[in-house]
Amino acid sequence: MRALRYFFNEATESLWRGRRAAIVAVVTIAAGLFVLGLFLVVNTNVQQLVGRWSEAAELSVYLKERATSAEVQAVDDLVSTSGLSASRQYVSKTDAAKRFREDFPDLAVVAGGLDRNPFPASVEVRLTPAARGAGDAVDALAANLG
Repeated sequence: MRALRYFFNEATESLWRGRRAAIVAVVTIAAGLFVLGLFLVVNTNVQQLVGRWSEAAELSVYLKERATSAEVQAVDDLVSTSGLSASRQYVSKTDAAKRFREDFPDLAVVAGGLDRNPFPASVEVRLTPAARGAGDAVDALAANLG
């Protein structure tokens, strides 16, 4: 027991004698651990953000002003047979204007003051996970839709 007490007394006295060096060492180690932790947090958040972006891969097919229902159906058929779409949704000109007013309330007055609705109808396509890595297939679909 005496040896253990001697050990702690000597350690305490040694730390007190070299307190400046000990403080600098502790601060340096703490700063290094802080930088490492900060880097790991930023890296994890960036990976999650990129993952969410890749999950939200979409393709919007804007339609002509006077697109007929047969043309809209042809676009829908082309997208559905491509095997790249997880879901599709038709967005009318009115719905597009409504979305714009909801998403950009500060600019809603400007869009509302126009003589006609400037937003085109569209078909919004959410891509499948397999299609997200197949850039060539998506490019070919876009070319066919064009």
